[in-house]
Amino acid sequence: MVFKMRYSCFSLITLVVTTFCAMSAHAQAPAEPQPAADYDDLALWMAVSLQPDLIPDKLTASFDFEYRRRNNLRETDLYNGIVIVDYLINKHLTVGLGYEMFWNNNPDGYETEYRYYPELIYAVPFQRFSLSLRMRVMNTFTDWNHPSWEHRNRLKIKYSIKSLPISPFASVEPYNQLGRPMYRLNKVRYSAGFTFSSGHHSTDLYYMLENYHTRNFARHVININYTFSF
Repeated sequence: MVFKMRYSCFSLITLVVTTFCAMSAHAQAPAEPQPAADYDDLALWMAVSLQPDLIPDKLTASFDFEYRRRNNLRETDLYNGIVIVDYLINKHLTVGLGYEMFWNNNPDGYETEYRYYPELIYAVPFQRFSLSLRMRVMNTFTDWNHPSWEHRNRLKIKYSIKSLPISPFASVEPYNQLGRPMYRLNKVRYSAGFTFSSGHHSTDLYYMLENYHTRNFARHVININYTFSF
C-alpha cells in the first residue's frame, strides 16, 4: 500500500512537471536568443496580507497591500492593492479569481493600472515536500479598450522541516504574452527563500531574479511578505 501511494504521488508530480515544461517550451519556441542583460536593478518589494476565515471552509480570501522600490532602492516604483478569492475543489485542485489595482510612479506622476485574472492551482504533497503549479491568465490595462493579456505559470516546491517553523521553497514562473503578433515569452521569475510560521502569523523572506526576454533587463528583488490569518 505504501509503495502504491508513493508511486501515485510520483506519477502526479511527474505529470505536473512534464506539463509545465511542455508549456514553457512551447512559449519559448518563437523567441530569438537574447543577449545578457544590459542593465540590472536592485528592488525591494514588501507586502502585507490579511486572510480571514470564511464560511464555507473551502472558500478562502486574501486582501493584500504591496509597496515596491526600484532604481537600486532609491525611489518608489508602485503601490498595489490585491483581492483574491479561492475555492478548494478537492485536496489537490483550487480555482479562484483575482483583482489588482496599481498606482505606478511615472515621470509625469502616478498612473492607475488595473488587472484581473482567473487562476487554477494544482498541489501535490509528497512526504514533507509540497509541489504546486499555479496558472493565471491576466488582463492588465489602464484603458479598458486596450487590454494586455498574459499567461503565467508558477511551479513551486516547498519543504516542511520537522519541529521547526521554517519552510524553504523555490519557484520558477514564466510570463507569456498572449495575442498578436504571437504567443511569446515575456519574462521569467526565479525565486528562492524561506517561510517562517507561528500561529496566525507567517512571513516569506526570499530573493527573486526577474529576467526580461523582450528587453535586455534583469531585476534583483528582495521580497518580504507578512501574512496574518484570522
